[in-house]
Formats: sequence, structure tokens, C-alpha cells
Amino acid sequence: MPEPAYQREAEGYARLSRSVEKLQRGAALDDAERKQLAERLGDDPALRDALAALDGRSRAATDAVLEALIDRHGTGRVMFRNRRAAVGGFPQRKLDFRELDGRTLDDGRRQRLLAEFMSDTQQPPAPLALDYADDPRLPWLLQLLDSRPEDKFFLVCRSQAKVLALEEALRTRSGVKLARFHEALTLLQRDRNAAFFAQKDGARLLLCAEIGSEGRNFQFAHHLILWDLPLDPDQLEQRIGRLDRIGQRHDIEIHCAAFVGSAQHVLVRWFRDGLDAFRSSPADGREPRLPRARVLSTLVRTERGRRLLVRYGTRVDPQRAPVVSPPLDLAAEIAPVPVAIVHGGRDRYVPLRDARELYARLGEPRVLVVLPEFGHAEAGFDDAFAEMLESLIGRLLASPPLREV
Repeated sequence: MPEPAYQREAEGYARLSRSVEKLQRGAALDDAERKQLAERLGDDPALRDALAALDGRSRAATDAVLEALIDRHGTGRVMFRNRRAAVGGFPQRKLDFRELDGRTLDDGRRQRLLAEFMSDTQQPPAPLALDYADDPRLPWLLQLLDSRPEDKFFLVCRSQAKVLALEEALRTRSGVKLARFHEALTLLQRDRNAAFFAQKDGARLLLCAEIGSEGRNFQFAHHLILWDLPLDPDQLEQRIGRLDRIGQRHDIEIHCAAFVGSAQHVLVRWFRDGLDAFRSSPADGREPRLPRARVLSTLVRTERGRRLLVRYGTRVDPQRAPVVSPPLDLAAEIAPVPVAIVHGGRDRYVPLRDARELYARLGEPRVLVVLPEFGHAEAGFDDAFAEMLESLIGRLLASPPLREV
């Protein structure tokens, strides 16, 4: 019986992966490995010289071949078949966002909200004394629970400390039956609390730390309360995915609240107006709703990065609908707003060709910086990168239009 085509393809990728590992180590390829690369890349005249120069010593030839392989076979070129739009049958997602009046906050409360937000940006969250008994968001939460006395609510927050603080506040202010779910509990305790939440006459509210945003399914509930928000869009999708699953019979109602003018309010607007992340589920990293903006997420995790955001800020227009056109189609419309593109030469996820093509379509002022030894931004962001970025933006705003460096 002949070998199935998919099996031959998988084995071919396994052999190719071994060849790539040897190239990365600077080792020479054998004749069979050279032949395989020639079969995959030999149709490109620009790569024939690079293939001929693969002797383990030519860094330029090795980089050219690796870039071509990533461009053709990397994850940036993969589209998954089982997308929500193709499968169908999933519920709708409805956002219930309560914008609270920021003018009612005194300076002490405003500073506590900011301290909580900054703690949330750390990994793990920075230790912070929390007392939600007099928290200005608590009346909103109590009103929400009282307005739907027959429904179950799944509340997710960043840390175990928040779960405990919320439990303490709710036990003194509300008679709602609740359960906890956080990393300090044993696996057996978490299983029991999850089962108590699943019982028809069990807990109406499950207070869950971030540990519960992956792996557990609660599609018998359809109310999700976001006490805070993660910085990563994929983590937000994980939270929503606990309820938005096959078997869900209701639309997912996503509840969150933030005081106008607070850091939390900006983050909600970023997800709602910039990424449309509450309403839609991203299929892959090339979706226009998920522009490669995770640099914003990682930016706030360092001291210099936070100062950079304070200095230059971010802008999200709440009146503008989410962008549904590919970035390349919109590039020419950005001018004269300055644009800086920073790309890692060893980025295995986003091909360098994408950055060059986007740069070519931009108007002035613009700059493209390629960092040869830098990988994907999420893996390499640190204070040194933030310092480079701060210098780059300063030059771009203060100097005549820059060219590629």
C-alpha cells in the first residue's frame, strides 16, 4: 500500500527541520540535505547562488536560505482550516461596557486604580495590598449580579490576590453564592469548586484567577465578567473561550467597567476599537484586526517602556470602525504621520519581506530598521530595546525624513 501523501509531506518537513537546525549551528549539509533544499528553493534564481555557497561558513548565504524557508513554510504563511467562520454554529459575542464617571474619583482612588493596573502589567503581578470593600467598581458589580438573579457568572481577574479580595468584599456586601478558583488551591479543590459552579443549585459566581482562563470549559454559563484585562489579545481570547465553545446555547455576554480617563479605560478601548477583540475571534497573526501590536503589550512591562508610552501616548479613535483592510492597502494613507518599522533579522514568525513591502508603500517620513541578531519582538523586548526605540522615535520626529538603515 503506497505511503499516504500527508505522511510523506510530514516526513519531508521533519528532514527539512533537521537541515535548518544544522544551518543555524553553522554546520555543513550533506548531499541529500542540499538536494532537498534545491528541490524546495531552486525555482528562485535569486537563491541559486546562496544554495551553492552553503558550506557552513557563509553567513550571508545561510541567512538568505533561512529567510526564504521561513517565508515559504513559516507560521506566517499558514491558515488553519477549522476557523469559526468556516465551521459555523458558534454564538455571538456581545460587549456590555460600562463607562464610569471618572470625575467622581478622588486622587486616592485614582492612584489605587493606577497602582493596580501597573501591578497587572508585571509577570507575575507585583505584590499589592488589595481591599475592594470600598472599591468604586463594586457597586457596578453588585448591580450586575442582582439584575440577573437566575444566571451564572464567570468572573476572571489577574491574580489570586484579587480573587481573595473580591470574595471578602462580596461576602460582606452580597448574599450571592460563590466559589473560588486560583493557583493556591489543590487540583482536587479546584475540581470541586468547578463542579459546585456547574451544579444547577450551586454557585452563581465563580471568581477565577488567570489560571482558570485556560483548560477549563464553562459553556453552561454565558456571562463573562472581566474585572481587569490582560495585555495580550490572545490571553483575552483564552478568557472568552472558557464560555464561547461548542455546546454553548446562548450568546456570550461580556461585562466590564472602567472609569473614563483611567489606564483600564484606555485598555478596554484599545481592545474594543482598535482590535475588535471582544466581538471577534482572531484566526491567526495575519488577521487585520490583530495588527502586530503586541509590542504595545510588552512595552508597558519595563520601566523605560512605560516612560515611552507616557511621553508619546497611544491614540485609538472610538468613532472609527475597526480596520478591515490589509495594512498594505492602507500604508499610503498614513503620511505625513511618521512611521518607524523595526524588524528582527531572525524573526521566524514574520518574514522580513513583509516589513520591506510595507516600508515601500509608506509615504515620508518613514524609517525601516532591521536588527540582524534580533528575533521576534515578543521574545526579545527589554530595556535596551526600549532605549533604542525611544531614540529612534525621537530622531524620526525631530529630523528630516530618514531612510532605511
